Amino acid sequence: MVDRNDVVGNVFLYEVEAKFREFVMPKVISKDLIASYIRKALRNKVWFLLSPYQRALLKAITLSSIKVVKGKALRELITEILVFIERHTLRGRALWYGLLIALSRYRQVLQDWLLKAESILYLGISYLSNPPIFRYLE
Repeated sequence: MVDRNDVVGNVFLYEVEAKFREFVMPKVISKDLIASYIRKALRNKVWFLLSPYQRALLKAITLSSIKVVKGKALRELITEILVFIERHTLRGRALWYGLLIALSRYRQVLQDWLLKAESILYLGISYLSNPPIFRYLE
C-alpha cells in the first residue's frame, strides 16, 4: 500500500498506483484468473511474501464453487493481493517504472499517450534494461 504523501520526483505514488491498477486488473475476477495468479506467484517466488491469510484466501476461492467474485469487499481484498503479485513480475515492474517516468516527464505534453500500455511498458523495460548506475528518476 502506498501512502498519499509519498513522492518520487514530482509524482505522487498514489497516482501511479491508481494507474497501475487500471492497467493491470481486469474487470471480472474469476476463479481461473485467481488460479493463474497463484501459479504466477509461485513462479516468481512472491507466494511466500504474502501473509498466510492472503494465501489462504486465494486458495479458498480456487477450491470453492464460486465462479466469479461479485462482492465489493472481497473484490477489493483480492485486487490488492493480485496487484501485489503483479508488481513483482517483470511486466509489473516495467509498468510501474514506466508509469513513474511517464507521469514525471510527460504529464503535460502527452495526456493521450499516457493511456497506452505499450508505450508505458516500453519506458519501463528501457529503464530496467539500463545498468543500475544509469537508472535515475527525476
